[in-house]
Amino acid sequence: MKIFITHTFKGIENKLEIEELCQIIRDSGWQDYSFVRDAENCSKDFFKNESDLMLAAKKEINNCDALLIDITDPSLGKGIEAGIAYSLGKK
Repeated sequence: MKIFITHTFKGIENKLEIEELCQIIRDSGWQDYSFVRDAENCSKDFFKNESDLMLAAKKEINNCDALLIDITDPSLGKGIEAGIAYSLGKK
């Protein structure tokens, strides 16, 4: 099972936190996919515009079996990703 993990990247202050969450997924025997780490390369400016960002997120969510949302810091992007996952029938 491949898990798409959605969380907020705040810079160096939570990079370790993100990797710890990913490690928990791997320790559970599942494959982790962190959009912030794997697609955005831990950079807020990786995508040129929000449309490209959401299309890339949709593609990756579609390639996963389920979505895990870190709700520590609510954000609009996480809500959009939750909607995408729901529309694709993901857990």
